[in-house]
Amino acid sequence: YPAYKKALLPFMLKTYDFVVPAYLSMIVLVLLAVICLWRIIVVLLRISDTSRHSIIRNLKRFGEPDTLIPQIERELAASDHIKVGKTIHLTTHWLIQSTSSSFKATPLSDLMWIYKQVIQHRTYGIPVGKTYAALIHDRYGKTINVRGKEDLITKVLVNVAAHAPWAKIGYSKEIQSAWKKDRAGFIAVVDQRKQHSNQ
Repeated sequence: YPAYKKALLPFMLKTYDFVVPAYLSMIVLVLLAVICLWRIIVVLLRISDTSRHSIIRNLKRFGEPDTLIPQIERELAASDHIKVGKTIHLTTHWLIQSTSSSFKATPLSDLMWIYKQVIQHRTYGIPVGKTYAALIHDRYGKTINVRGKEDLITKVLVNVAAHAPWAKIGYSKEIQSAWKKDRAGFIAVVDQRKQHSNQ
């Protein structure tokens, strides 16, 4: 039918009800907008009131942040400050983990338990590699988790142990059980070791 050649297009147009996908897309967009708005509000609140910032709230466990922050800055600038890897800093009184997105500081006197964690990865039952981490627990139940190559993790643990020789070093099921079930007793034993090491 040559007369119809100009009236017909060389593809098939499928039509379907687009209302449900359109509404679902709008719901997703609204949820994303709410999340973005909430994050913007949080950032603005932190800018207007620094006491809301997670770093400040973390430091409040140890005292007044306005006093602690200058002390930490002085110790980081001191010549005896030790840096291990890119994120761990050991000063006279503090263990600090500083990354591009976080800052954690814990007094050395509060360190309770440190150990190396090794995770064996398998694919279809075949070992394909290991990841290493140093887990450092303080008396408040907070953990500083350092991940990296085995030699870096060893350096972190050696330096932390040298700065806090009273801390429990190593992992066993018995130690983990004591930490979880009787933390007050665990802390009391470590504090007693600390008193002996300071004499």
